[in-house]
Amino acid sequence: MKKLLLFLTLASSLFMLAGCEFNEVSQEYRDLRHAYDRMIEDEIVSTQNLADFINHATLETSLSNVKITVAVYENNTIIETRYGAGVVFASVGAHAHILTTYGLLEVTEGTNILVKVHDYLNREHMASVRVRAEEDQMGIIRIIRPLVNPLPVVTMALQLPFAGEQVLLIGFQNQVINAMSMGRILALPDDTQDLITTNVPTDIYGMGGMLVNTSHELVGIQIGVDPSTQTVIAQPLERILALLEQYDA
Repeated sequence: MKKLLLFLTLASSLFMLAGCEFNEVSQEYRDLRHAYDRMIEDEIVSTQNLADFINHATLETSLSNVKITVAVYENNTIIETRYGAGVVFASVGAHAHILTTYGLLEVTEGTNILVKVHDYLNREHMASVRVRAEEDQMGIIRIIRPLVNPLPVVTMALQLPFAGEQVLLIGFQNQVINAMSMGRILALPDDTQDLITTNVPTDIYGMGGMLVNTSHELVGIQIGVDPSTQTVIAQPLERILALLEQYDA
């Protein structure tokens, strides 16, 4: 198990590094690549399950993820542009409904926002805000559902995750649409805190990204970044489901 966790940690780091642009190959990347190759050569683990998981995440799971751009206006002048992600959780009638983070949709007195969504085909959709749930740090928007290549709905997990479970973040981290970062859950909500903490690498652009388990089921969404480690803080599944149960799609 320790060897498998080490392997996944190395693979996670490689995924994040591979999504960045390099003028030259860094020593850190070369070291990780060497360690990764050595583990394969020594047959410590098989890569087939990991390859299958990443292929499924890339070709299927990530299609439910969208990039969200929010222009904030005051007196008809743009004063701020926000970027993040969201996940399609329902497709009803003419609309697709998207869960995201409250911070992207927040407005203050005298301001208004214009919300645009870009999907995996880079199609642009105008979005309307349906819910701003400040207490839960989540929000809901909706778009006109495309008739051709409609956006698939994410699958909700049937059970709560556990500490140490491997998870994948799909979002807009590093300002790359459908970027993926792997890691594991460090702690679940308890009497001392309400959120999921992880060691999944991310940044502020990952806000609203979908946290899925190895069965490609949603277990949380990113609503924060740990400032000391730059890792995901997520709203747990039970809070997500409680919000969606109150929502009339």
